[in-house]
Amino acid sequence: MKNIIALTLFVFLCQCTTSSKKSRVALVDLTDIGVWQGKALMINKQTKHKKWANLTWISDSRVQKMKINVYAVLDIPVASYLSSEENTDLWLFTEDKHYQSTDGAKLFKYLTKIEIDPKVFFSLLGRPEAPGGSWSCTDVDRLLRCQSKSLKIKLSVNYGDKDQRNIEIYRQDQLLRLKLTRSKVEVKARHFKSISTPHYRTIKI
Repeated sequence: MKNIIALTLFVFLCQCTTSSKKSRVALVDLTDIGVWQGKALMINKQTKHKKWANLTWISDSRVQKMKINVYAVLDIPVASYLSSEENTDLWLFTEDKHYQSTDGAKLFKYLTKIEIDPKVFFSLLGRPEAPGGSWSCTDVDRLLRCQSKSLKIKLSVNYGDKDQRNIEIYRQDQLLRLKLTRSKVEVKARHFKSISTPHYRTIKI
């Protein structure tokens, strides 16, 4: 009887250890690097107004660069957002405007109505972690939920699949929902090429 109990405990511990190792390996494999495709939904909670857009989101935390191309219905280009360590650029094609800033959060607000440092997405697309600072977070079953009382922002990301992300960012009356899937396209330097728009009005903020 004692031998049976000992054997049962041994098998149980082995299963736990194996599961733990598999889980750790999977988390290590999570990365933001890739060309992500998907949709964005902006909701104004007060007016109930909704706005959809298609996205191509290129991310590479190794060089601290990301580019977001936004398309309307029929894949009509609407905007392009390019962020690096030094500068951030935003092109609004329908307005013939080009914004430049060293503050990525300011330009991200022009794009999404929510002022948040876009560098947080390196984590959200890779291995989600607490942004730090004034943020408080919980992470249960690969669902990270965070809140910043000072910024008045809540966010959540479901990272159950290494190649899919469901992200929600909520600030006051604005809600941004992102559903992104990593494509098989390999990230290249050309993906982060600046857009040549000499006829656009450049505004520095």
